[in-house]
Amino acid sequence: MRCWLCRVHHDVARSGEWTAAICDDNALYLIDRQGQTRRLAAPAGYQVRFSPDSKSILSTSSDGKVSLRDVATGNVVWSYQDTRDALRNVRWSPDGSRITVAVGSQVVQLTSGGQRLWRHSIGEYPLYLAVDTQNNVYAAGKSKLLYSWDETGRLRWRARTMNTSNNTLNPIARDGSYLVAHSYNGELAAYDGGGRGLV
Repeated sequence: MRCWLCRVHHDVARSGEWTAAICDDNALYLIDRQGQTRRLAAPAGYQVRFSPDSKSILSTSSDGKVSLRDVATGNVVWSYQDTRDALRNVRWSPDGSRITVAVGSQVVQLTSGGQRLWRHSIGEYPLYLAVDTQNNVYAAGKSKLLYSWDETGRLRWRARTMNTSNNTLNPIARDGSYLVAHSYNGELAAYDGGGRGLV
């Protein structure tokens, strides 16, 4: 079994008990601490993410579907799909109560039970996606704009990022008090929780 090792194709459960990986056969595998492997699904898609309590796992697909599975049984608990655009980015809220997905040019927030709460378009694929402890969502694509919405889906702010395009974001404080953006050509910038530049 050969598995893709880029960061979106695998995840490690916070409990340390499981690793999930999407492998060359496009199936989702769970590997436990003893190295025992269990095949869960095919086709698995593009990205996998364990829930904060390590009991559930999300996987995304190229046809716009996100599925939540029970780790213990491997069974699908629910699936969500309202478009056939590629769905490559998914994040849990820190408390596990919400799930935010990037599908096509849309940012969509769901409950942990799979019900849609809100949806907004940023006009391009959201390369970066993050959720803080207040369920505020942050998203940015290849353009020079960074967006943030509150837990109700109301736009909190939109900020121009750097002078170059193709920017993404990396670190975010759990409480959303700062975030760091970088471009593919090496520029780096920091923002406070209100979208104001720090450096």
